[in-house]
Amino acid sequence: MKVLKAHHCELCQLREYDVQVGTHCSLTHQPPEFGLKCSNIDFQEFILQRYEALNQNQVIFKNRSIRIYTLGILKIFIGLALLLIGFTIFLLINNIILLLLLDMPLAATGVGLIYKSYDEMVVFRQKQNVAVAKFSRLHHLLALYQYRPNQ
Repeated sequence: MKVLKAHHCELCQLREYDVQVGTHCSLTHQPPEFGLKCSNIDFQEFILQRYEALNQNQVIFKNRSIRIYTLGILKIFIGLALLLIGFTIFLLINNIILLLLLDMPLAATGVGLIYKSYDEMVVFRQKQNVAVAKFSRLHHLLALYQYRPNQ
């Protein structure tokens, strides 16, 4: 996993930000310039807050995922049912006025429902992937510094 030097600074209590310089260390007043690890890193209190927040995000996503995907699949089936009803009406009715009044709204509602539910599931999955990436990056950095959040 590639971890940028700025990711180390995100966890450190000694980081400062200046518009001209960017993220830099309050001890050295320099941008991050270290090899694999920073010898000045200090994340005793800050890391616990960050770890707890990311851990809560994981739990929230886990709890919400069942609901989001179940409702999404249910909405897709309802949308498909509306399309099927619309197609059946199309086959049975010969009057163009009734066809436009009954069939078009059903078809539009069915397609809209399918699209909206699919889009909700995709957006949820993207947010979940971002949260997982942040959590795994945090674990990688903590392992690099041999730090356990419950210490």
